[in-house]
Amino acid sequence: MLKNVNIEDIKNIALKAGQIIMEIYNKDFTVEYKDDKSPLTEADTKSNEFICKALEELYPNIPIMSEENKQVDYEIRKYWEYYWCIDPIDGTKEFIKKNDEFTVNIALIHKDTPVLGVVYAPAIDKIYWAKKNEGAYLEVLGARCEVLSKNKLPLTDQKNLKEKITVVPNIGFSREDRNRHMHRIGHLIKTLQNNSVSTFASFVSPYRESRKAIRDMVKNNVVVYVKADIETCKIRDYKGVYKKALNGELQNFTGISDVYEEPQYAEIIIDTDKVGINEAVNIISRYIKNNYVK
Repeated sequence: MLKNVNIEDIKNIALKAGQIIMEIYNKDFTVEYKDDKSPLTEADTKSNEFICKALEELYPNIPIMSEENKQVDYEIRKYWEYYWCIDPIDGTKEFIKKNDEFTVNIALIHKDTPVLGVVYAPAIDKIYWAKKNEGAYLEVLGARCEVLSKNKLPLTDQKNLKEKITVVPNIGFSREDRNRHMHRIGHLIKTLQNNSVSTFASFVSPYRESRKAIRDMVKNNVVVYVKADIETCKIRDYKGVYKKALNGELQNFTGISDVYEEPQYAEIIIDTDKVGINEAVNIISRYIKNNYVK
């Protein structure tokens, strides 16, 4: 199935959806609210209609899962071998604020694994795309959507995770950059959650405002505070980054040249100075089983 899907077709669909969105973005528009109190605009609806129609015409045998469509019961979805997962506007709140931070997302899922994806940011003329065995790319576009530059994105092969691959994001470490990145993570988790995918996410999250933003976005959010004092972190620093930070070679480094705002509310606290790995895993597993497994 995957070899029969032309990535250029999917990119073109995203680009045309982006044009529809920008026509509405550049004028006044009304905002409605769904049952879950999340906002909905004419741009969400029209982008969704266009993407669904285009995918159905090109690939009629592949079902579609969209945030704006009526959800298909899991008892049916669980038998889908391939399906499209789309978000016609990821970042509707940002669209409403007119701060340019929203995207068109289209992904092809094989069972539970993304094998093709396009993320288009129409307000800033950037499109990210990837296809299994072909790599991941960033294209910067001109006024007529012509490609001005194309860069292959760096990949980190996590060998101990059985060939799972992570795209390394190009972000900075200022408070603004970190909060923006956490906001993106929250949107991704929310999208996965809306498609019945439970998510575990591990990251450095030093600021209370970004943790609150994710808690506001994500239902059944469980914060696990993995705690260690700064001296313990230095001892465990096999990469030598704490030494570089102390020498002034790394800026905005959490705990050294930047603050760490300890969580005021965390469902689980793992004090790694007192608890080993196996016990920590058991603590988290027991909490999930007791509170979420029926």
